[in-house]
Amino acid sequence: MNKNEPAKLKIDKMDKQIISFLMQDAMMPYTEIAKKLIVSAGTIHVRMKKLTESEVVKGTTVNVDISKFGLDLTAYLGV
Repeated sequence: MNKNEPAKLKIDKMDKQIISFLMQDAMMPYTEIAKKLIVSAGTIHVRMKKLTESEVVKGTTVNVDISKFGLDLTAYLGV
């Protein structure tokens, strides 16, 4: 292994459970996940930081239905 290569991340059962909860509801608070897994919210925060820094988790997205705002948008882009 090269010194510049990051160590291989070990994902355990708890990491998988955290990811599973967030895949169901990306806005679920860490405190709620912690209660479900019977650990502290700090534990969830530390694990999510590890998963994010190692790019296992690459971000979150929000999908907005603009029609709910009374807006309608159609765009055509030619390249």
